[in-house]
Amino acid sequence: MNKILFAVLVISNLVALPGLAQDRWQLTAFGGVMNYNGELNSAFRVKNSKPSFGLGVQYKLTDFWAVQANLTYGKLNAHDSNNVANTAHRNLHFSNNIFEVNTVAVLHFRDLYYKMWTPYVFVGVAYFHHEPYTYYAGQKVKLRPLSTEGQGLANYPDRKPYSPHQIAIPFGGGVKFRLSDKVHLAYEVNLRKLFTDYIDDVSTRYVNPADLLAERNQLAVDLSYRGGEIPGGNPAYPALNTIRGSEKTKDWYYNHGIKLFIGLGDGGRNNYLRCPKF
Repeated sequence: MNKILFAVLVISNLVALPGLAQDRWQLTAFGGVMNYNGELNSAFRVKNSKPSFGLGVQYKLTDFWAVQANLTYGKLNAHDSNNVANTAHRNLHFSNNIFEVNTVAVLHFRDLYYKMWTPYVFVGVAYFHHEPYTYYAGQKVKLRPLSTEGQGLANYPDRKPYSPHQIAIPFGGGVKFRLSDKVHLAYEVNLRKLFTDYIDDVSTRYVNPADLLAERNQLAVDLSYRGGEIPGGNPAYPALNTIRGSEKTKDWYYNHGIKLFIGLGDGGRNNYLRCPKF
């Protein structure tokens, strides 16, 4: 009997008071920049930052806890000539458009109904789509199908093709300010722990260019090493198993910027779900 009563009270909180329940919902909009850390950007470079945008929705569970669902777009771009590591001779460069959807749990440290600002942190899970590409002879070329490090070639069975569909762990934090009861503004930093090292199409060691030519084409050879394209560069293709990337570490990407929260209710005190006492 107590379980039935509890269920009735839960449903009443969720559906019988739509005006109050609606006050827990907030629409979000994000604008900032995206960057990445990997073989072509081994340290933060402002010039590699590209625009990033996002839309989402937040549902407030309590005064301090919330859950969010977000859609995010951003662009990554880097060139060996701008890398702090000594890789200019390699002359690789790439771009990558990131389309991400994520769900995160958010912890606020202060109650914005009483306070003007609060720090917050979050963690969750994300799915993203990526497809690294570059430009060659004025044409856009997708890098993944070229198997530039032997992915999927017969002589390199341990190098599997990487997928454009990936899972990540988003985490980070920010500082949120209450502009009014319905409008909040935050500065947010959002990092992603990745499980791939091919955001930039660079990860491990050079293969035999003859294998690339035989199973792919001359374009795959030309874009796996581009030293001969720069003045004074060495046109000789590196020897088999010469290090091309940092195979022991995965790539990261991250964005930071301003996030706007707009409440859908009347701005009053939220009527959060409370556990009934029997």
